[in-house]
Amino acid sequence: MQLYPSYRDRSRLTWLEGVFHDGSTGEPAEVHHLVERARHTSSEQDVDLAM
Repeated sequence: MQLYPSYRDRSRLTWLEGVFHDGSTGEPAEVHHLVERARHTSSEQDVDLAM
């Protein structure tokens, strides 16, 4: 039994949160967080989710 979501699941959650967010962010920390998530997800061969 897995108690914590995988990195891929957390990336998917980040994507879903972005889908339902009705504004865009200009905060550098938020942009950096999204880019790092995309890089890591892409390195795990899930390019569709990374995009």
